[in-house]
Amino acid sequence: MAIAEFLAQALFELPAAGMAWVLQRTTRMSQQTAELVANLVIIGIIAGACFVAWSLYQSN
Repeated sequence: MAIAEFLAQALFELPAAGMAWVLQRTTRMSQQTAELVANLVIIGIIAGACFVAWSLYQSN
């Protein structure tokens, strides 16, 4: 269980927190909005990577 929590934190929570911090400092977003946008961007990156992997798998 500890390994799964570590992976979840390392792959999702830390990049999202960092991105939210950057968004909050460089734009006039509130903390809640910056966290929401950061989470959506991370989910989009993961979905994009899955789509690329799927399309590469289908091309072979």
